Amino acid sequence: VIDDVIIDIRLVTIDGEGGVLGRAGPSCFSTSNEMPLTGMMEFDVADVAELDAGRFRDVVRHEMGHVLGIGTLWDMTGIGGSRKVISGSGTGSPTFTGVRAVAEWSALGGSGKVPVEATGGPGTAYSHWRETTFDDELMTGWLDTTSPASTMTIASLADLGYHVDLSAADTYSLPGAAMRSSGSAPVDDELGIVLRPPIGPARSARNRDRVADGPPGDSGEHEHSAEPRAPP
Repeated sequence: VIDDVIIDIRLVTIDGEGGVLGRAGPSCFSTSNEMPLTGMMEFDVADVAELDAGRFRDVVRHEMGHVLGIGTLWDMTGIGGSRKVISGSGTGSPTFTGVRAVAEWSALGGSGKVPVEATGGPGTAYSHWRETTFDDELMTGWLDTTSPASTMTIASLADLGYHVDLSAADTYSLPGAAMRSSGSAPVDDELGIVLRPPIGPARSARNRDRVADGPPGDSGEHEHSAEPRAPP
């Protein structure tokens, strides 16, 4: 009997240092409420050894978000479910439509629905908040030196059906226009989720992170490697 969510974590050998960091995804969900019951996160032991504690914590938090349904369970209609909180999939302007997240997006200074990433291939597009709008927020497709979880991200979990505490959010504000326009588009990769460790001792580079639906081992596995991106 599972009354919450069970996430298994394994440290395994994937491809050695500097390659795939890890992979994650929901592996079972309830047909009664379309909520995840179990999930898996796997991390490459060679890469974990190179991450400082703070960075690894952010990687885990990001991947837990995907296991809980952020980006992975936004549209259940394709498998017989009823939930659909994303609009414009397959277009250049997708948005998240959940009322709780939209309210927090408005409180941050945004207008309309929440912008969702449309670039970066099937692993990134339609599964993260838009990088050029949100920059270093935890659930964008790029992992920054610091990655705060905003009230908007937490509220999006409420839109999926969770009971949430918005006071647990990190301090976050939208970046300025210059920062938002400085990012390069994510690099396409057919592996799914990709996230590699930061490069260099300063650990300041952003790293490619992509997500696709499905548990590790499926065609939609969440697998992490990275194409390093220069900081703005």
